Amino acid sequence: MQATLEAVAWNRKRRWTLFLAWVGGEPLGVVPVPWCRAELWREYAAFKARSVDRTKSASFRDRQHVARLAMRMYDDEWIVDHLLNVVTTKKKKPTDFEGAVKTYRGDMMTESQSKRVAYFMFTAARALHHLEPTFEERFGVKVNEGLRAVAEAMRTRAQQEDAGEE
Repeated sequence: MQATLEAVAWNRKRRWTLFLAWVGGEPLGVVPVPWCRAELWREYAAFKARSVDRTKSASFRDRQHVARLAMRMYDDEWIVDHLLNVVTTKKKKPTDFEGAVKTYRGDMMTESQSKRVAYFMFTAARALHHLEPTFEERFGVKVNEGLRAVAEAMRTRAQQEDAGEE
């Protein structure tokens, strides 16, 4: 290797990139490099468009990934027990779910991932009575017993509060 090329500018319309050429750690000048012949570019552009479409469609399946992680949390008896018996507030909040996830599985996820999963868990439990008929179709996973138990406890508590009971 005699030189290092560093891209400093490009022109999409004319399909070329301008590189700064470095030799021995010293900049020597610029080198314009055309991308490729027109017939190759047409082939590449079509390939790139298909690739971008695949990437976009996968990003929309992200909710399935979060739902799968949430169902794994609901399969964990300690997390379910924590949500049913350790969290003693009158009304469960997203932070209660986040606390359970971080306490029992926090080392397995990034901060933002644990927040997303916890919020999904909270929302699914709070609205399961509405979501359950289409839950698998919406999220690609089946409702499990842990989610049902937490959802039922939240619903029972809400009904007690509506009736004025403590």
